[in-house]
Amino acid sequence: MDVETDGPIPGPDSMLSFGSAAYLADKTLIGTFSANLETIPGASADPKNAAGDEIVSMRYLNRKSDPKVIGGLVQKKNNWAETPNYYSTDQMLPTIDRRRPGKGFRHLLKRKDIEAFIGILPDWDDLSVGLNAIVLAPGDPNIFGYHTRGVVHVCAWQEQVWIELSHDGFEVERPILEKLRVPSQVKKNKVVCKFNEGTARAHQLLATFLHELGHHHDRMTTRAKISTGRGESYAEDYARRYAERIWMRYQEVFGVF
Repeated sequence: MDVETDGPIPGPDSMLSFGSAAYLADKTLIGTFSANLETIPGASADPKNAAGDEIVSMRYLNRKSDPKVIGGLVQKKNNWAETPNYYSTDQMLPTIDRRRPGKGFRHLLKRKDIEAFIGILPDWDDLSVGLNAIVLAPGDPNIFGYHTRGVVHVCAWQEQVWIELSHDGFEVERPILEKLRVPSQVKKNKVVCKFNEGTARAHQLLATFLHELGHHHDRMTTRAKISTGRGESYAEDYARRYAERIWMRYQEVFGVF
């Protein structure tokens, strides 16, 4: 599922659109749905997003209803600008910003992991055009990451690495979970995904980060370069194709599970 908003807080900010894609177990796409919505009367866009009429695209965990955790020039690859104003001002070079993870969460990714990962992306110099920042953001019990204009966010992971997904959510994540060989246990109304630190880190890079880069690529390949146009199915397919493309190189750099 992909949700676009003009800010992070329901009520003061509005949901602008949402979309979803349905897949069979064999990864065949069977359908998509999207809708554009009216803003909430009296609501206003978050100031950070108002500059440039920004929207936010989020990658949801698709958990059960009550979540519970149990168990970028070549020089851009290692030359990073230092500035806190990447939301409202275009940057010469993208910043890597690592924020506090928040209570109950921790960052499995470090700046050096992001630098190493973009080092194996063969077209990073093109991908990084228009990208102001990569943010290791505070954790959120409902989303893996999100995208705003020029900024991609990867949210901190839970302190304990096992997570529970709804059955539908598990089917969406199944391709990357199988690639990473993450053990799972099906229960009545949920699926327990038994990540370890290595596979959780890989999920953040190969699924979430690439997914949000997919949204960025979507925006940068539109005429106006203001908002994403092809939605969730584009970002998800982008991440899966790119992950497959760099899979062997990823294992060489980050290790085999």
